[in-house]
Amino acid sequence: MKKKGEWSKNGGQKEPDMNKRRSRGGRAGAVLLMGDAQGCPDIEYATGFHAVGPVIFLKKGTRRCLVVPQLEAGRAERTAPGTAVFTPSSLGLSGRRRRRFSEWTAELLEREGVRSVMVPSAFPHGVAVRLQRHGITVKVAERELFPERAVKRPDEVRKIKDAQQAAVIAMRTAIHAVAGAAVSPQGFLMLRGKKLTAGDVRRIIARVLVEHDCVSADTIAVAREVLAKFQPPK
Repeated sequence: MKKKGEWSKNGGQKEPDMNKRRSRGGRAGAVLLMGDAQGCPDIEYATGFHAVGPVIFLKKGTRRCLVVPQLEAGRAERTAPGTAVFTPSSLGLSGRRRRRFSEWTAELLEREGVRSVMVPSAFPHGVAVRLQRHGITVKVAERELFPERAVKRPDEVRKIKDAQQAAVIAMRTAIHAVAGAAVSPQGFLMLRGKKLTAGDVRRIIARVLVEHDCVSADTIAVAREVLAKFQPPK
């Protein structure tokens, strides 16, 4: 019989209903996360490592583990003190297994002696299914795995203020560039003898943010005519 809140091997049968795989428990047992800093910020919160690409994080009691690409191993060791850092090579993976996150995860769990994990609701389903095939029980938490993230530390509050201030300066710089552009006879905005495009505005914003030690992500800057095409009809 399958317990409520578990993902078990399906043996080729239809996948169980998602509602039957959820657990109301908090962080009991091992916690497993997968993703990058933007998609899974809990990893950076738990380790201090800012992942630019997908990595694997495991928390078993007080022990914390990361699996990162080989090129990121040095940075992970420097920025994630107290965390055991592995790479596909150090896990002994080769060939196609080195390129599969499910293999990274299964090998890590095998080494750490973990047979059951708690994952967030956004955990990749395909990886979870492959872990099931390795005999791993995967439970989906209904609550946040790191609820303490909601209460910001003083240093985090300062960083939020710095990011907001950088965004304001970047927008003012972009607005100043647009306002200072001249209109050509053909109707184009011209700045320093060149057309001022939406891409130029995005680059202005990105440059100012970098100057303030911030990163531009998903910045939208489009011409009014382009934006109108995506507006619903009135």
